[in-house]
Amino acid sequence: MRPSSSVAEQNEYQSQITETALAHHLVSQHTSLVAVDVTPTGPADVQSNTQKVADPVPKGTSNQLVQSSGSLPQTATSAPIKIITGLILIGLAICMYLLTRRKVVFQNYYP
Repeated sequence: MRPSSSVAEQNEYQSQITETALAHHLVSQHTSLVAVDVTPTGPADVQSNTQKVADPVPKGTSNQLVQSSGSLPQTATSAPIKIITGLILIGLAICMYLLTRRKVVFQNYYP
C-alpha cells in the first residue's frame, strides 16, 4: 500500500488483508486473535452455587479499622525506642571523645 494511494484503494487493501487474515487465522494490522474456550467446566445437569465470600482480615483487626483512611498500620517492633537509645549512646560516645581529647591537649601544653 502506497502512501499516495486513494482512500478507495486503501479500503480495498484493508478488506483484502482482513479477509486473508481471518481465513487463515493470522494476526494482521486490522485483525487480532482472541482465544475463546467453549468447553464446559462442570456437568450440564448440575446447577452451580453462587455465594459471597468475606474478605479475610488480620487477626485482631476489624473491618472498620481496615477501611478507615489516614491511619498507618502499627508494627510489633520497638524501633522508636531502639532509635532513641542509639542516638543517646552516640551522644555519649561523642562526649567521651571530646573529654578525652581535651585531657590530651592539656597534657601536651602542661608537661
